[in-house]
Amino acid sequence: MAESLRQLKLIGDPLNLDGLEPLLEMGHVELVLDNAVTSGPAVDTAPGAVSETRLILDLMTQVELVNELVLETSFKLQKAHESLLVMEKEIFAQDLRLERTKDLEGKIVELETWLDAAVAENTLLKRPWYKKLFNWRY
Repeated sequence: MAESLRQLKLIGDPLNLDGLEPLLEMGHVELVLDNAVTSGPAVDTAPGAVSETRLILDLMTQVELVNELVLETSFKLQKAHESLLVMEKEIFAQDLRLERTKDLEGKIVELETWLDAAVAENTLLKRPWYKKLFNWRY
């Protein structure tokens, strides 16, 4: 696996079509007509015939178009993947906040109980001395 990755890095982009234009433009076809061999650029033998070079050029154009679409889709997928990673981090952070909130709710109830007891004790201690003396129950 690692070796094939190294080979791909040495080769470069397998979809890169640079350098093929001269080959396609200067390509030639040999036609055999009645036991005679003709060499040179493709010649139309029929009025509606399409040259092989033209077909190859059209095919290469379509391949380049597909390559561009693949690169664009790859870019969009990479951006979507990055967005998903960001959302995943946000969800994880929100889960942590939710757990902390549940812990804090328990502490809030405990502190409210303690505060009510402190307020009740404070009201008892703020009574005048004569009420304290006659109601010494606390």
